[in-house]
Amino acid sequence: MLINVYPNGNGKETGRSLSIFVHHVDSNNRTCSERVMPRYTIRIKDQSNNLKHHQYAGSGIWFSASTSDNWGWPSFIKLSSLNDPNKGFIVNDCCVIEIELAVQAISS
Repeated sequence: MLINVYPNGNGKETGRSLSIFVHHVDSNNRTCSERVMPRYTIRIKDQSNNLKHHQYAGSGIWFSASTSDNWGWPSFIKLSSLNDPNKGFIVNDCCVIEIELAVQAISS
């Protein structure tokens, strides 16, 4: 799996949100017909003591390297929220993005 992060947004959310997308990539053969169903949690860590992370979790979506299948969030978090110093997402110019990814199923 490949995770694309657009710090200043993507598409209609450019300049408004941080965007995150998940893609299936076969490192050996981009025409592979294998499909993968992952279970995932993607979060931006609250680095303050509040520990109110911003996250999305899910499963049940099939990905294949042979197509342009991708899934994600054009508006994972609004830039105004991400940059709010009271929310603790950015500390010392650093943002922590944590990704948990597990394969639930594989299909040929």
